[in-house]
Amino acid sequence: MVTKADIRLETAQKLAFRPELQQAVAVLQFSTQELWQYVQQQLTENPLLELKEEGEGGEPPEEEASEDSWVDYLCDASDLGLSQQEPASSPEPVPVAPGPSLYEHLLQQLAFLPLNSTERAVAEFLAGNLDQDGYLRLPLAEAASLLGISEEAVARGLKVLQSLEPPGVGARDLRECLLLQLERSHPEDHLARKLVGEHLEELAEGEWAKLVRKLGVSQEELDRAVERIRQLNPRPGSNFGSNWVEYVVPDIVVQEVEGDYEVLLNESVYPRLVINSTYRDLLRHPQLGPEAKTFLQQRLKQALWLIKNLEQRRLTLYRVAVALVEKQRSFFDQGLSGLKPLTLREIAEEIGVHESTVSRAIANKYLQCSRGIFPLRFFFASGVSSSRGQEVAAQAVKWLIKQLIDKEDPAAPLSDQAIARELKRQGIELSRRTVAKYRMEMGIPNAAKRKSQ
Repeated sequence: MVTKADIRLETAQKLAFRPELQQAVAVLQFSTQELWQYVQQQLTENPLLELKEEGEGGEPPEEEASEDSWVDYLCDASDLGLSQQEPASSPEPVPVAPGPSLYEHLLQQLAFLPLNSTERAVAEFLAGNLDQDGYLRLPLAEAASLLGISEEAVARGLKVLQSLEPPGVGARDLRECLLLQLERSHPEDHLARKLVGEHLEELAEGEWAKLVRKLGVSQEELDRAVERIRQLNPRPGSNFGSNWVEYVVPDIVVQEVEGDYEVLLNESVYPRLVINSTYRDLLRHPQLGPEAKTFLQQRLKQALWLIKNLEQRRLTLYRVAVALVEKQRSFFDQGLSGLKPLTLREIAEEIGVHESTVSRAIANKYLQCSRGIFPLRFFFASGVSSSRGQEVAAQAVKWLIKQLIDKEDPAAPLSDQAIARELKRQGIELSRRTVAKYRMEMGIPNAAKRKSQ
């Protein structure tokens, strides 16, 4: 077989994702904190960018007419429902003070254990990958790949982590979490361990008679085992603080004005950038060398793109919020019971953009109104059909279920089937299984457990 080198010229079409477009997508999706971090990085890297302080007048670049119009446009917020003379009031962020974190608590315990370097490193790595409830969601195979060791070595490190306090920490699911706690607190209770290990779903549904028959135990034995399981903590990491102070700042403020709703952008969370006047003047200097001029022109172009993308972010978010408030007006009038099903496509068609743009625009953004502060994704609720042919938001249905349970007789709590019948009388068709699903999502126990409480 003879091989030879050959050169051929071919043409092909492919999608080119320009840096400017990549930046526009990223800026739109950033949360407030991420946006400020990104802007600070750009300010460090680009000398032509400058942060406009409150009350400071920006000087637009004069290189091109389009640049003039862009900076003039950025100084005008009238299209966003804001006034230069009367800026929107900026809600103050409320800090959540951190307590001792779960990670720090685990490291303190690891410091006193006689471990080799690999076991200690793996245990510390896994401890840093626990979620806020103390669960390990990272697959062992992925952890092994990241650490460059065998999966067996990671499993040994996980066993060390699971031996620490609080009991159940490092579990990969609820079943493992409860079993870890039972092994410490009641290792002799084989029935409780069997219930958790093999019958957790039936246990959650309160199917006591079925479990008595299947396991061949008395009702008293089952009650004792169930009571022990109830004393376990399904979220072992929830009693610990995070490692940082977390702030929630609304991006959108909705105010009621004479029976209508006005949508305002919280301008305090948006960085306003201008072109540095010193470097702008330097670009026109006759003795500026060609290399320096090329460098400054490139940085000017990058600066203008960032300013443009920041303004596009503001405008897109404002348009999405206006459409959202219009579609969900009944929520602002009535509260949760008025929440309607809403899809990304409906808003996208309303403002003439792609669904992915709406998805990025609402990511990690918050809205403040008279009813509280809500993530924008809260308003995009799935729905169920009513007997009148209308769609009712799942969140509104959950609210109705909670209302029914709050008003029930504690001595005779409503079963899921009874709740489904009551909802049907109100015009909402829902199966018993769906009622049970919504009830569990709200953390409400079944009728048998509510009666015992």
